[in-house]
Amino acid sequence: MKYSFVLIAFNEQENIISCINSILAQDGLGDSYEIIVVDDGSRDHTSEHVLRMAAENPKIKLVSDGKNHGRGFGRFTGVNKSSGDFVIMVDADILLPDHWLQTCLENIEGHDVVGGIAVPDGDVAYIYRKFKLEPKTIMGSTTITGNNGMYKRKVFSKVTFDKNLREGEDVDFNHRASTEGFVEYCIPGLTVEHQESKSFVRSVQWLYQSGIGATRQLIRFREVRLPDLAFFATLLSTICAIILTILTSTGLWFLVPMLGLLGASFMHVRGKFSLGRDTAASNVGAILVDTLLIFSYYVGRLVGPFILLGRGKKK
Repeated sequence: MKYSFVLIAFNEQENIISCINSILAQDGLGDSYEIIVVDDGSRDHTSEHVLRMAAENPKIKLVSDGKNHGRGFGRFTGVNKSSGDFVIMVDADILLPDHWLQTCLENIEGHDVVGGIAVPDGDVAYIYRKFKLEPKTIMGSTTITGNNGMYKRKVFSKVTFDKNLREGEDVDFNHRASTEGFVEYCIPGLTVEHQESKSFVRSVQWLYQSGIGATRQLIRFREVRLPDLAFFATLLSTICAIILTILTSTGLWFLVPMLGLLGASFMHVRGKFSLGRDTAASNVGAILVDTLLIFSYYVGRLVGPFILLGRGKKK
């Protein structure tokens, strides 16, 4: 077996068929492959779609126990079920271009993990769908994210995905793989289409969970990133606003952290999309919605230490 494609899916009935078809359409795929779909307790028709495709192609396999464990468990399980020389992670809402496999093979020499960039970025997928802005192709803070990546089998002899992590499992994996000396490479110009279909409510929930994960990452790896600085700046300005409000009996001080949050949203949206005068109304709407998403992320950052402490005590 040469290629093991591992797909993790949760309520992806709208995307799973097109995702698998994009894998089957890969140039040079041949017959030495398997597609392992780990259904993480979907409540829609994801499993049924996969089973119908598997009935026509025995190389497609469904793994599911009907429970929702989280992304780390899904990747961990998929890797353990795989047998290929190359393990290829693909999220169920991703469409690979036909040349993805060949491009990765051309760049894997000298590296242990390679992949491309998902467009649009997952943090702003809802905004992309809602306001139809033009996304930028920019590499994220993680060199290779779990949504598309080719891993040499030997990587998993020393490092594997943390099955206890419901989010941020790819960031955690990358840190530990780097510590072991494995080399990751994001291939310039290689993009995949991100078809994420989360609702606004699910996006808010996801950003909240991401905030908790970012706090865990900071505590675990002691690596300060730009989102950490933005969060601490907002937290400090909010604390100062509270103190000054008490001292001066006026709530106008809260305009400072509110404007700071709005500014962070503007910078975030501008970094992810091309903003022009012809899309001014959409730009404003996107910034306002993103402000709510960032606020949810910050709430997750704020409560993260308490939640992580509680989980630690349960263990």
